[in-house]
Amino acid sequence: MINPAQKQIEPGQPLAFQGFPLGLNTAAPAQMISSAEMSHCVDFKVNKGGQLESRPAVTLYSDTPISGSVVGGINATLTATRYDIVAGSDYKIYWMDSLTPTLIGTAEGDVTLIAYNAVCVIMDGSYLKYIDDTTGIKIAYDAGDDGTQFDNIAGSQDSELPLNGTILRAGVKFTSDAWTAGYTIPLTEVHAALKKIGSPTGDITFRLRKVSDDSILAEKVANQTADQIATAGEIVEVVFSSPDVITEMDPATDYYSTVEFVGTGTDYISVMATDETGTAVTYSAGSYTVDITKRPVMKVYPGKPPKAKFGAVSGTRLFLVDPDFPGRVQFGNKSHLDWSTHDFAGWIGVIDDNRNSFEIGGLADLYAKLFVFGTEEQPYLCRLEGAAPVDYSLPLMFSRAWTTQKCLVNSSND
Repeated sequence: MINPAQKQIEPGQPLAFQGFPLGLNTAAPAQMISSAEMSHCVDFKVNKGGQLESRPAVTLYSDTPISGSVVGGINATLTATRYDIVAGSDYKIYWMDSLTPTLIGTAEGDVTLIAYNAVCVIMDGSYLKYIDDTTGIKIAYDAGDDGTQFDNIAGSQDSELPLNGTILRAGVKFTSDAWTAGYTIPLTEVHAALKKIGSPTGDITFRLRKVSDDSILAEKVANQTADQIATAGEIVEVVFSSPDVITEMDPATDYYSTVEFVGTGTDYISVMATDETGTAVTYSAGSYTVDITKRPVMKVYPGKPPKAKFGAVSGTRLFLVDPDFPGRVQFGNKSHLDWSTHDFAGWIGVIDDNRNSFEIGGLADLYAKLFVFGTEEQPYLCRLEGAAPVDYSLPLMFSRAWTTQKCLVNSSND
C-alpha cells in the first residue's frame, strides 16, 4: 500500500488594492496584466486633477431635449453671474435655466466653448465670437494697435481740410471690413491730427455716419476744446463707450468718420492730410465731396477679430488656432478683444516661422504651460517657451505625439 503524499499548503497572501496607477491595458490578456493595470474601464471618469474616479449616478440636467446632441458644455461667469452653457451638434448654444435649455443663438460650425475673463468665448471655425449675457452671440473685434478700419495716423501732414465755417465736417470715407453678415461691431476709438488756426473756440465733435443715409451711428465731443488744440498740430484721441454708440457697424458697409466744428474764415480747426491717393471727405452746402488725392491723418478702431477653430487659456492669455493659418498659434493681449497690440499680442509659428508648415491638432494648458500637438499626418509636440510675448517660441519637444482638440484631456500618471 502506497501512502499518499502530504500536499504542502502555501500561506495565503493578502491582496491590497492600491488603485490602477498603470491605467488601462488592452494589449495583453487579463490574466497576464499587472495588478496595477485594468483590463476594462467602465463607469470611470477623469476628474479635474487628471485622476480616475468612479462615475456618480446619472444626474438629470435637463427636462427638455435640445434639437441636436450635446457636444460640449461649460460653467462660465458672464459678467458676474455663473451659467451652465451647452453647445449642440447643430451649432446651437443654450444656457440652462434651471432644467430648461434656453437658446442663446446659433454659431457657424462645430463649437468649442471656453470660459475667459467673465465671458464665454465661442470658437466655431469662423470669426471669434463670445457671449457676455444670455441675450445673444456677439462677434469679437480687435482693438489692438493694428485692429483698425482705417489707419494713416503716421502719415505725413502735407495739407489741411479746414473746418472754416464753409466746410463743417472733414474726415475719411471708408468701407468696413468684411466679417460674417448678421453680426455688428461698435466703434471704439478715433484718432485725428488736428491743427488750430487763429483763435477758434467751442467743442469739437467726432462722429461716425453711414454713407447711404448720413445717419449718425456714434458721436462724442473731444476732451480738448478748439482753443486747446496746438497751433503746431497734435493727435487728438477720442474713446467711445457704450453710451456714445447709437448703432454698431455692419460688415462691408461704407461710412464717414468725421471731425465736426463750426469755425470762421480766420479762426478754425483743420484736419491734417497726406497728399496721396485716398478718400478724404469734406461736407459743405448740404453735400459731401470726396478728394481722392488726399488721405486724412486719422485712425478708426476697431478691426475684425481673427478666426478661431479651437483654443485654450494658459496663464492669463487666450490662445487660438485660425483655420486660415493652421500652423500658427495666435494669442491676445490678456483680452478676447485685443489681438494686435505691439509686443503684447500676436502669433507664433510652430517649430518654424511659417504659418502653414506644421498643422496644429490641439492646444492644452498644463500647470500654466501651453502645449501644442500635431496631427496624425504630421505628429509633434511643442511647449511654449519665453517669459514674455516678445520672447515666445514653440520649439520641438517630441516628434511622435498628435491629437485632435476634442480628444485632448490632461490626466495624472500616478
